[in-house]
Amino acid sequence: MASPFVTSREIAADLGVSVSVVYSLLSAQVIPSVRIGRNFYVHKAEFQRWLSEGRTNHAPGIDAKALAEAFVEALASRFTARKEV
Repeated sequence: MASPFVTSREIAADLGVSVSVVYSLLSAQVIPSVRIGRNFYVHKAEFQRWLSEGRTNHAPGIDAKALAEAFVEALASRFTARKEV
C-alpha cells in the first residue's frame, strides 16, 4: 500500500531546492504539514493542492517556487555575511 504522505526528498525535487531548505520551510509553516514530535508529515493530496495553487498557507497568491527561491537566497546571504565577519 502506498503511503498517503510525501517525503522531504520528493518535496525538494518538486520545488527545486535542497532537503535542508524543505525542513526550514516546514519549520516556518510555509508548507502545510503536521508535526508530531520531531517529524513533519505532509499529506500528498494537500501538498499537490498547495503546489498547484502556487500558494502558501499564510499568504494566498504567492508563488510557492518563488517563495522557496527567495528563502534560499536569504539563507545564502546570511551565511555569506557570517563567513565575511
